Amino acid sequence: MSRETPEIPVGAGRELGERARGTIDTPIEEVVDVGVISWFPSFGAQADAIRSKLRRAAREAWEERQDALLAERPDARDAVRPASWRASLRVLGFLGGATVVASVLVALGFSKGSTPPLPASTAAVVSGISSVVALLCLGGSLLFPTTMGRPSRLVSGPLWISAIAALGSAAALPLRPATWGSTTPVWWSVTAVTGVALLVLAVVVSVWRRRLAGAAPIDDDDVDTLRLSVVRQELERAVVEVEQAWRRVDPAVRDALLRERDVALATIAERTPGVLDPDWVRSMIPGTMMLPHVADQAHSSLHLGAAQKIDRAAGGPYGYFVGEARERGREPRA
Repeated sequence: MSRETPEIPVGAGRELGERARGTIDTPIEEVVDVGVISWFPSFGAQADAIRSKLRRAAREAWEERQDALLAERPDARDAVRPASWRASLRVLGFLGGATVVASVLVALGFSKGSTPPLPASTAAVVSGISSVVALLCLGGSLLFPTTMGRPSRLVSGPLWISAIAALGSAAALPLRPATWGSTTPVWWSVTAVTGVALLVLAVVVSVWRRRLAGAAPIDDDDVDTLRLSVVRQELERAVVEVEQAWRRVDPAVRDALLRERDVALATIAERTPGVLDPDWVRSMIPGTMMLPHVADQAHSSLHLGAAQKIDRAAGGPYGYFVGEARERGREPRA
């Protein structure tokens, strides 16, 4: 084999099989795929270029899809493409609301293990400051409503959480009057007033969202689904490009690459049985098995929170597209 195809190192398959291991960040099928295409640099360079192009193409395609959608539905701007300053304020507001939730537990006297509970005076300060931060940040993100359109759930959800938590903290603090300090009544008043303000704002935003919903409202879930479909489309296009590049490789070289890959798969099966389905890998063209992981990375770069939510729903140690590819690999083959 080495005399016919000197580009492929002798014993490359066994060497790859001995060192190929998946990590927390990289699935083992991608490690094998990258190793295989490296044996024939001219094809490997084309596959790497397609892989790099996938990340860029996904972002460009998503921006084009956003532009088209906003031209048709300008009211969906806050869900499709919120202003960066609004998004930043909402992240800070969400963190403030989460702190208010934690302060409720502190106000009730919960503690970890044998650690004594914090006094209500401390909980009052924490809840007062964090609820004010939540109100200012979430409320500030609603400024200039004419350029925002229908408020997204990224503001309505945190508003309700913060409002309920602030009012809950205000209700819990009087349950431990013995641990109040001299300034606790002031902080309790701040928490209660801010909680009421957050509740009023949450109701206003909910009514606002309902009135602007129209016949077919575009919400965050719709945008997440649309974003996923854009990445899938670019992934499928990249797979086709790799397949076309593979068909241009000399048949003798293709056969040699596949034989060495079989050696690598056999070595992996001997070392760690069951870690990788060899029949699935053999059914795939070299250079295509690394693309689902790249698609997951591209998806995360477009919207990390949405990608993480979809990845968790799909299950598995890696992202949505890796899990989908593995699921297809487990399907019976004719």
